[in-house]
Amino acid sequence: GVVEYSKDGTPNRFYGTSIDITARKAAQLQLQAAKSEAEKANQTKSSFLANMSHEIRTPLGAILGFTDLLKDGELSDKERNHYLETIARNGKALTTIIDDILDLAKVESGKLEVENLDFSLFDLIDDVMDIFRERTRSKNIFLRAHINKGTPDRVFSDPTRIRQILINVVGNAVKFTEHGGVTIEVSENEIIGKKTQFKILVKDTGIGLNGEQKERLFQPFMQADNSTTRKFGGTGLGLNLSKRLASALGGDIFIEATDTVEAGCTFGFTFVTSILKPVANEVKIKNKALKNKGEKIKPLSGIRVLLAEDFADNQLLVQLVLTNQGAKVETANNGLEAFKMGMDGNFDIVLMDSQMPKMDGYEATHALREAGFKKPIVALTAHAMPEERARTLAAGCNGHLTKPLNQVELIETIKRLTSAKKVN
Repeated sequence: GVVEYSKDGTPNRFYGTSIDITARKAAQLQLQAAKSEAEKANQTKSSFLANMSHEIRTPLGAILGFTDLLKDGELSDKERNHYLETIARNGKALTTIIDDILDLAKVESGKLEVENLDFSLFDLIDDVMDIFRERTRSKNIFLRAHINKGTPDRVFSDPTRIRQILINVVGNAVKFTEHGGVTIEVSENEIIGKKTQFKILVKDTGIGLNGEQKERLFQPFMQADNSTTRKFGGTGLGLNLSKRLASALGGDIFIEATDTVEAGCTFGFTFVTSILKPVANEVKIKNKALKNKGEKIKPLSGIRVLLAEDFADNQLLVQLVLTNQGAKVETANNGLEAFKMGMDGNFDIVLMDSQMPKMDGYEATHALREAGFKKPIVALTAHAMPEERARTLAAGCNGHLTKPLNQVELIETIKRLTSAKKVN
């Protein structure tokens, strides 16, 4: 600008331009903050990937190592059983990690599915406790449940998601508790309109949390203290997923206040559900009667199964499982072979792997349906995404099972889909 002075030297006028740069400065600050957040997020995800690699390699190393040990022909029965139990335990741990990653992907893409089924809340809590019984016994800590009087048993919600949340929360409590123990408490069921909100508390006597740790605990990829990763393990996904799952069930997860860090932690979990009137289950009563008489009826006795699977190890595994349950199993090594055998043979059900050479599972299923094949077809796939289920159903499948196969679920699915034959 230019200043005009009077004769005595006093500034008289100022000529120039002025620009308001408030918005520019604000934008610069926002850009700087966004850059800082992006760098922080990048660092967090890099740390998460390093932890995830460790988490995957640890059980995988145990599985491969103990599998090698099993090749020793001089093992005692006790050693062999111990090695097998170790392999099974680590295999389940690996599956849990993969499920967490897949669920996070579903949540992020908005494709998380919630079912509504009739189930026993009491049985579900028992199942969760069974998962951790051996671990708590080895740590010499207690695990107990307290269900308030008047709490209804049969409810209508998503048992898979509720179980998943409880496994995450109880698993954390057990992991961080060295003395004392863990209590699962169904503390109240509050009626809200036509629904009921349940509140389950998981109390531990573990290492506790300070205020800052509580703030960051439900963030994705984060743990209360990253140094705990090496000491205690874990991916940093469980609680973030659990919070989102609880929200999808109409509830939430929160940490109840405790007087001191030394008092341990109490996590609260709420979900909304409908209540069902108790119904006598004749099937259960019948099964109990058979058991008491000592009769052993194989559940798949007389069922003819066509297994289409190109991976020899999986082929043998499924064949052994089903044959042990009384089924007669024939195998096809690819989709084209499955189509020909399905049309020529007299099978009660087809188990169809989705990815095979010559003709994949979708094409083989479609071809069988086009040719008039009416028997049930169950898809076997390593993909757990909802769109994969939709794709198999669209191809003409009656069911969908995700690998690694849950043997109980496999047997129950075959029983359910072939029940009409067994009755006739």
